[in-house]
Amino acid sequence: MNNILYTQNESPNQRNTIIIDGNLYSDLTSGIASDAFKSINKKSDEEGNKVWIIKKLIACGKIESKNFKFFKDSSGIFIKACFQEKDELGRNMPFMFYAKTTDTKEAYQILCDYASKIKRSCFEKELKFLTYLSNKYVYGGIGILTIITLLLSISFWKVANYIILWKAAN
Repeated sequence: MNNILYTQNESPNQRNTIIIDGNLYSDLTSGIASDAFKSINKKSDEEGNKVWIIKKLIACGKIESKNFKFFKDSSGIFIKACFQEKDELGRNMPFMFYAKTTDTKEAYQILCDYASKIKRSCFEKELKFLTYLSNKYVYGGIGILTIITLLLSISFWKVANYIILWKAAN
């Protein structure tokens, strides 16, 4: 099982859907579908290392799914969010997705392909953030913030020393 997409359907009377490596299943009670469902639920309980960034993006309104979750580890990428389509109660339909790849663009493409198979669409601006949540961008951003903070600290220190010397001279 390299790629799994699990989602609810429009009505509680319909069985939920799971796509495993491109194959669609609606019976999750046995076989590969049951195993995949257990696997993706287990992934859902794990915590990623970028939770703080996601909370900030949700607070700023950049991510519309309140249950959005993203993490990447050495084995793959997990995404939990909602589709734009709504169920019969007017709620966006949630999904969980796992791709056995560490390439966010590849995971994004697989998710979009699987979603189109069941006539669903993701919130585009949520998925665009995936490329920015890779380690090189996060650590690059942290590095830049560290440099800016250091430069500001040096500037304040120099200004404080200048003021002290000026007061001592007068």
